[in-house]
Formats: sequence, C-alpha cells, structure tokens
Amino acid sequence: MMIHFLQNSEIDRREWDRCVSSSPNGLIYGMSWYLDLVSPGWCGLEQDGYAAVMPLPLKRKYGIQYVMQPVYAQQFGVYSKNRLSVPETEAFLNSIPQQFRYVALNLNSENEIMSEHFTFSMNNNFVLPLDSDYNTLSSRFSANTGRNLQKSKGLQISLEGSVDELLTLKLENTGSNRRRIPTQRISDIINTVMDHNAGLVCTAASGGNTCAAVFFLRDEKRFYYLIPVSNPLGKEKKAMFAIVNRIIQEFAGSSYLLDFEGSNIPGIARFFEGFGAVNRPYPSLRINRMPFPLNKIIKP
Repeated sequence: MMIHFLQNSEIDRREWDRCVSSSPNGLIYGMSWYLDLVSPGWCGLEQDGYAAVMPLPLKRKYGIQYVMQPVYAQQFGVYSKNRLSVPETEAFLNSIPQQFRYVALNLNSENEIMSEHFTFSMNNNFVLPLDSDYNTLSSRFSANTGRNLQKSKGLQISLEGSVDELLTLKLENTGSNRRRIPTQRISDIINTVMDHNAGLVCTAASGGNTCAAVFFLRDEKRFYYLIPVSNPLGKEKKAMFAIVNRIIQEFAGSSYLLDFEGSNIPGIARFFEGFGAVNRPYPSLRINRMPFPLNKIIKP
C-alpha cells in the first residue's frame, strides 16, 4: 500500500472524484469541486492510483501552514473504494506531512482509529434512511415531534424556495453572539452548489411570508441538512419540523439518506432523533506538532 501526498496542482480531479463517488463512504464534501469551494488550495493523499483518497484542507496562521476543517464540510477523512482496516486508515493519518504543524480534521463515520498515538474525540451525526414508505417512517416519529407537526399545520411548504429568501432570513436572524459567516460567502457557496445541480432550498411560509428555510446539499446518496434558519415566527410555528417532514414525505421509499449533520448539542440531537434518525458518529482528529510553548498556547 503506497500513499502519496499531492499538492493541489498535482491532483487528477477526474480520478479523485471517481474514487469519492464510487466509495461506499463517499460524501459530497470530498468532491473536488466542493473542496475548491470550501477550501481553496486544498491538497490530499492518494493510495495506489486513487483507490483511496484523503483531502487535506489547508490554512495559514502566524506563518505556519496547518490543516483545519472548513465550515460547511462536516466530514472528510479517507474515502475508499474498498473498506479500510484500522491499520490502513491509520497509515493515512501517519502520512500527513510533518510540515503541517497542527491538524484539526474530522474523519468520516467509516474511519476507525484505535492507536494511542492519535488524539481524537467522537461527534454525533444523525441520519435517517428514507427507504420505507412515509407511513412507516412517520410511525417512528417521537410523540414530541408529532405534537410539533400539529402546531406547524397551515404553513405553506415549498421545495422550490429561492436562494434570496434563505439569505435574507440568514442575514436577519443570525445572533450577534454567534459566529457570523459573511453573507456573500454563503451566497457564493449556495449558488455554486446550485450550478452543480446539487442543492435544494426548502422554505416555510405563514400568510405568504417566509419564516424558515433550509438549504440542503444533495448527491446521489444523501440530502445534507446544511443551512437551516428560522425567524421568531418560524420558531413559534415549529416550521423546521414541517420542512423536515416535507422532505421525508417527498423522498420516502427512495434510497436516499437524510443526513442531519450533527449534533453534540442535546436539544438539537433530540430534534433529529425525534424523526427516527440514528446516530452514526465520526471521529475528530487532533495532531499538535507545534514546538513548546506554542503547542500549549496556539489552537488555530
């Protein structure tokens, strides 16, 4: 098993994307066009002629180059056409070049780590297979979810919402105490995804006024619950319950997974679990090669 480090310009994008899309654990986050979007200049590792690949999203701070998980990309790690053993996965981690002095990287749910040489934590990710009919799926909803769906009755739900509606809600309803991603950055990501026919905006309206929206990523395997936003009326009307329910209704009986992208926050996790979603946790890797005392004080 030969693993090679590749600079961005050295990557054969066709072979890279073929590997990701044909891998059982392949995710849209690992496609080259999406990596370009969320982590310009990314590099990667490849094994045996692109039989397996691992993206390395790069940043620079204090003159030091490091690997850091970007926003709007939950899981990277090793994507492989064949299931990797623990030693094979760890061989990729050991192949991350020493020049990257700090690594904060999420692997995917199929990547197992056991070695004591790696520092990692586990994160929740809830997914809902949509391969049953709607009656079967809805029978697994929690009592709380059922009550909130009753409260959301009367909302107008659209699977053809506009990007502008979502961006306006996002701009007006992101609290000052939360990390604010520039609206133009969000717009660029959403519009590029839409250009690749890989996105869906679902909205909820009350009395003709949009009160909630979700931007879903979409590939041939999953819907990814990427950017949800509600205004106070949407929260009061339990609009997010109605939007998720509408997606489940529309795609029930298909081979899709509804990927909720988290969460470690108990209240949000309960929202996802209330639809019958199951937890597929993934590891978050940390490698700190900073010299003392920087390894104690610098956390990129």
